[in-house]
Amino acid sequence: MYYGNSFNIFYEGDLSSYLKQQNALIKESIYNAKEDYILNVNETEYKDYLHKKYTIEPISFDFNNVYAEASEKDVEVNDRFYGGYIQRCVVYVYHIPFTGNAELLKLKPNPFNMWSIKVQWSNNNKILFEIVDSSSSVENVNRDYQSTIDSMKRNVDNSFKNVQAYNHSLKEIINTQFSKRKKELLERRKQMAALSVPIKYLQMFQRISQFQLPK
Repeated sequence: MYYGNSFNIFYEGDLSSYLKQQNALIKESIYNAKEDYILNVNETEYKDYLHKKYTIEPISFDFNNVYAEASEKDVEVNDRFYGGYIQRCVVYVYHIPFTGNAELLKLKPNPFNMWSIKVQWSNNNKILFEIVDSSSSVENVNRDYQSTIDSMKRNVDNSFKNVQAYNHSLKEIINTQFSKRKKELLERRKQMAALSVPIKYLQMFQRISQFQLPK
């Protein structure tokens, strides 16, 4: 069973932009929390919760367990001498198991190897791609497969490094955003306490006796 249409692997978006969006979501999550929650929550538990929520599992391919399926179908073959024509060919569909966040499969790492191929991904965490044997040559098929795998490895290695760098910086990002927000709220309360008239506290400022982390 396949999910959606085919896509160009490591090519349809920018990984660095995606990681910046994750940083923005961390800030948004902290700033959208209720004031009394931020001022009274167990900081260690809350930061651990955010760290677990926003940690990204990088893509890793299991090249040792790749397998192929073979079938025949009519495909359009382009020849520089004869032009385009329909030919009955053997088509090999390669299945490569992977782990990690499937969204990353579409995103360009930095640096990016100037290569891509159309793939699909299945509900059992495999990517699939085709190689057409238009010349009835297993040697050519094996050469095309190895070239594809070599290029894929370069891009997935770079993607892995980008995501690992993000994950390593996550605690510092969370600490910085939480401390900044808490400082802002404490300073605001201090200013309100110095106001020349009494403050009628709304429910958002009222103390609660127990705090629970979001699920």
